[in-house]
Amino acid sequence: MVIPFDEWAKEVDTLCLRHLLCDWKNLGGEIDPLLGGHECGHAPMEFVRWWAEKYDLMWFDPDNPYAFYF
Repeated sequence: MVIPFDEWAKEVDTLCLRHLLCDWKNLGGEIDPLLGGHECGHAPMEFVRWWAEKYDLMWFDPDNPYAFYF
């Protein structure tokens, strides 16, 4: 099932806030990477993990607030 772009982008933003501790706007805010990720069929979590790895961002696990991943 394909998620409509608006819902997909909202989920990406939610995951960014949860795991990168900032929203998409603060990570660059460009729509082109989002459109590309959606068009390629990436799941929102897959896209956020890729973005974090690409830019070497710290990953926060809210279920274990003392665990940060680089």
